[in-house]
Amino acid sequence: MRRTTSWAIPSIFQDIQFELPNPCKHCQPGNNATTTRCQPCTVHAQKGLFQETYKTLAFTALTLLLSGHFVEAVVPLPPHHPTTTLALVVKVLYGTGLLVLVLLSVLFANALCKQAPGLSFEARQALSKQYLNTPAALHLQSKTHTMAEHLGQAIQFQTISYDANDDKHHTDHQEFLKLHAWFIKTYPLVHKHCTRHVVNDYSLVYEWTGEAGNQQQPYMVYGHMDVVPVLGQDWTQVDDPFSGEIKPDASGKDHVWGRGAIDLKNICVGWMEAFEDLLESGFRPRRTVYLGMGHDEEIGGREGAGAIARFMEQKLGPGKSLEFLWDEGLFVIDGVIKGHAAPVAMICTSEKGFVNVQLEVECPPQHSSFPPVLSSKTEGSPIDILSAACARLAKTPMKVTFIPVFF
Repeated sequence: MRRTTSWAIPSIFQDIQFELPNPCKHCQPGNNATTTRCQPCTVHAQKGLFQETYKTLAFTALTLLLSGHFVEAVVPLPPHHPTTTLALVVKVLYGTGLLVLVLLSVLFANALCKQAPGLSFEARQALSKQYLNTPAALHLQSKTHTMAEHLGQAIQFQTISYDANDDKHHTDHQEFLKLHAWFIKTYPLVHKHCTRHVVNDYSLVYEWTGEAGNQQQPYMVYGHMDVVPVLGQDWTQVDDPFSGEIKPDASGKDHVWGRGAIDLKNICVGWMEAFEDLLESGFRPRRTVYLGMGHDEEIGGREGAGAIARFMEQKLGPGKSLEFLWDEGLFVIDGVIKGHAAPVAMICTSEKGFVNVQLEVECPPQHSSFPPVLSSKTEGSPIDILSAACARLAKTPMKVTFIPVFF
């Protein structure tokens, strides 16, 4: 597994103001020609400048040291005249090269050992308490139980996705249509002010139009309405996994229980609640916002997310795209970190991919009374060769790789 080192940009680079030669995608430049970069682009530029400076200094130090060594080797110095001009030149080359190396070491140590800028624990606690007393937070807390009830109601629709090759169970798409009707009833402002698109019969896209004349690219927030089956599972908290009951856990803290409570009707209901609340307050986004909800994510998403992608491509037109898409992430969950009792909001910093491999073995016709012995990768019975190949795959998983990303 390749590991990446976390380091801070040296302070001498952090005070540099980077001007925008062209408009930055993350902020709108005003009339002032010296509009600076937004914070993420500034940090990226600072890191790029530091890396280029480091490379230049390293090249300079190496050049000076090699030049001194070359002069000393090609032009022998008189043994009893250390103060000659040539000797002084060699000393200057060596000394300057060593000074540059010392500077490189200081910069590297500063970048590697200095803590990245951030708030202390006490400062974060103070900000948290300050936020909890703001009107927005108090308003959110007053609606907590209502939002929980809405999530419980959404869970009651059994929008289960079954694989197409499952002969015993079949997806009941009527449940999705019932959920659609519940959205319309529960969130009237969303359906009054946003344009609702039904994609491929069962997926949904809501379009919240931004301010007139705004040229920013739109973005999309996304979730999926379907859930995985409940087969052969023992539910201890509730008798019916589609009841959506609000019940306390062992610690006495209330939770919404049911299939989809964290994957992923919580996100679908959450976005609907946010849209409805913002519309109620009179808010209007500067740019256009889309809310997408697929209906078959649990079995691949080809008919849901895939159809939504094609719909958006056609709607936005040639050469245009969303600036970004915000899909599901992890949860705010208790007990995930040992020794930390408070809930933790887990942030996705990487993604696990997958690959499907189909193995085939072709051999000459053989008789079971004289089965060949597996003697190499290509000699033996088809079952032996295929089993050996599967075993080799299991023993050689792909390595984990972390690739830094800048925002």
